Amino acid sequence: MGPEAFRQLCQKLRETEATQPSKDNLRWSDDIDEVLLNVLAKEALKCNRHDGSWTTEAYANVVKTLSIAIGPHIPLHFLLI
Repeated sequence: MGPEAFRQLCQKLRETEATQPSKDNLRWSDDIDEVLLNVLAKEALKCNRHDGSWTTEAYANVVKTLSIAIGPHIPLHFLLI
């Protein structure tokens, strides 16, 4: 998934959140986009992406980085890339 497609997906998540508020929704922001894109770029440089899919290690590193940046409770469905 390219950066533009990812940004469009994030925008769609934001729109869904706005129309379906609940305690399980994460308030996605441009800052989160930036953190996520940076960590994914680092994971790609570490060769943690094979045949168009991220490795388990890449997902674990993304969750760890986002947890530090925005809080400890990041549901996996927010990271299905």
